[in-house]
Amino acid sequence: MKNKILVFDIGGSFIKFSLYFQGEFMNKGKVATPLDSLEDLLGALKQIHNKFIDECEGVAVSMPGIVNSASGHMVHGGSLKYINDINMIAVFEKALHLPVAIENDGKCAALGEAWCGSLQGVTDGVVLVVGTGMGGGIISQGKLLKGHHLSAGEFSFIRTNNEHADNVDYLLGMQGSSFVLTKTVAKAKGLPADSMTGEKVF
Repeated sequence: MKNKILVFDIGGSFIKFSLYFQGEFMNKGKVATPLDSLEDLLGALKQIHNKFIDECEGVAVSMPGIVNSASGHMVHGGSLKYINDINMIAVFEKALHLPVAIENDGKCAALGEAWCGSLQGVTDGVVLVVGTGMGGGIISQGKLLKGHHLSAGEFSFIRTNNEHADNVDYLLGMQGSSFVLTKTVAKAKGLPADSMTGEKVF
């Protein structure tokens, strides 16, 4: 019976997926995020969808970038460089043949924490997401703050050094990502850089 929602959390390193039904997440998994083209990304999503094709009535997508969740238009895809000025709802619905809802990943994290996590009952709060970049979301007066340009909570773009303001290496997203974190911990522990993951650190 088609009564579940297929959930995709598309990140700069992995696509995490699950089926959602009545407050429960089932059949969780993850695959590497294709970084070369939109076609490769859609191919990966189709492969996952095909596993659950008889169970899904819709798709929910969390992904990096500046997105208008009402219209589906994405200004850019953040770490997914091949996404620029495109309606991703239309693209996903054409590929998956299901209704699609979409939102920025950091904003999804904030909504999730406000719904059933650490921000339950909190009127004003911030969620910081340490991933391939530094995402986040802001709850203000009990509601998700999107910002005039839909970029509220995009902490990756905070400058960390005024003397090198034009150097992207001094953006928070470059200095505070999970990649930097795992390399730093591995070095401190005298381990090979590729032996450490975010899960192991925490």
